[in-house]
Amino acid sequence: MLKRCLISLLLVLCATVPACAQTRTKVLVGMGSPVLDSSVAANVGVPLAMKYWDEQGLDVSIQPGNATMHLQALLGGSEDIFYGGPATAFQAMEKGAKLRLVYLFVGKNIYYPVVPDTSPIKNVADLKGKTIGVASYASQLTVIIKGLVGDAGLDPKRDISIVEIGVGPQAIAALRTGQVDAWGTFDAQIAGAEQRGLKLRALSSPYLDKLALAALYMVREDYYQKNRDVLEKFFRGVAQGTLFTMTNPDGAIHALWSSVPNSKQATLSDADAMSAAMAVLRARMPAITPDTGKLFGQMTTQQVVDYQDFLVKSAMVKTQVDSAAVQAPEIWEKANQFDAQKVISQAKAYK
Repeated sequence: MLKRCLISLLLVLCATVPACAQTRTKVLVGMGSPVLDSSVAANVGVPLAMKYWDEQGLDVSIQPGNATMHLQALLGGSEDIFYGGPATAFQAMEKGAKLRLVYLFVGKNIYYPVVPDTSPIKNVADLKGKTIGVASYASQLTVIIKGLVGDAGLDPKRDISIVEIGVGPQAIAALRTGQVDAWGTFDAQIAGAEQRGLKLRALSSPYLDKLALAALYMVREDYYQKNRDVLEKFFRGVAQGTLFTMTNPDGAIHALWSSVPNSKQATLSDADAMSAAMAVLRARMPAITPDTGKLFGQMTTQQVVDYQDFLVKSAMVKTQVDSAAVQAPEIWEKANQFDAQKVISQAKAYK
């Protein structure tokens, strides 16, 4: 009798508490970056610390690493969601992979080649004959750099050299010592380098400004068809985390540190670590803040068209997929259905 009562009590608790271990749905997310820094406070740190995913019955695991490795894991079925740049995803789709672009997290271009401010390189055309460092040959930046120099009239196969230099201090040292002439990188890395005293100048162009699909989440088509409810819940947590971060950036960094302890630079004092983390987050904020009238996660068909045009022009793909058909508007629409005022109040109260 006692045993039956205990079992009944456990069943009642699991039915009423979303985070109950027996009912939580596991979600494995591959992050296309080896480093979880404050640029992912909104979509990793805050949802974990505030238990936004737990409250909706999800057991989310975040796996940082090489973008190509995670895309392969996604295609192979060993991961559920992939977060990264879409260039390699479109290349995979051209070869027959069935992918869905579910949620746009970084909706403005964040990728640029940079040079020391004392460099004689003044524009993209000046990169002719130069060596450009990137995190890895498989990174989206490799694709973007090739497209950028091609747009400037250079031959990316003959006129430039691209080498791998990693990220963070390793990449900064390569640029500082002249191992490379330019560094193909993104906003968070640029902010981190400038925090370390390196004065940089970005080489921009109207060509780069059109690449508004900077970083997004994608899933396999079969996963999308079978798990829309899971995706709605997961991205609701991302949307809540983004609003929290917009309201209280300082709190978002503390939330990241509490949920991902190794995201805090251990060699720095608390004040210096916060200063460095805030520089990175401030650099990323404009790109994750939706334009007026847009929902969290929303992308437009024109953004997808522009990005595919870039890939075709830079010879990364030969054909395009249906730009409207690969989106998932019903996911981001439902992801935005939460109590915004409650999240804002939580953010303001968080220390």
